Amino acid sequence: MYVKVKLLGILADKLKVQDLNVELEKGATLRDLIMKLVDTLGEKARALLLDEKGHLRKLYNVLINGLEHEALNGLDTALSEGDTVSIIPLAGGG
Repeated sequence: MYVKVKLLGILADKLKVQDLNVELEKGATLRDLIMKLVDTLGEKARALLLDEKGHLRKLYNVLINGLEHEALNGLDTALSEGDTVSIIPLAGGG
C-alpha cells in the first residue's frame, strides 16, 4: 500500500523534501512509517525525528488524515492505502 507523507517547515528544509509517497506493507502502523522514513532519508532524518532512545521526538505534531496521532492510537495507529501523514514541527519562540 502507499501512504502520502508531507514534511513541513524546517523539517522539509533540512531534509530537502516535502512530499513523499511511501510504500508500506498492509497493516503497517505510524511507527513503521517513521522507521521507513528514517531508513529512506538517512541519518539526518534519524537525528531530526528520533531521540537517543529511538522514540519520535516531541518536537512534532503528526497528523493522519488531519487528525492528531495521539488522539488516535499514537504510534500504533494502523495506516491504510491512501492515508496522508503530515509531520509538522512545533512553533516556538518568545
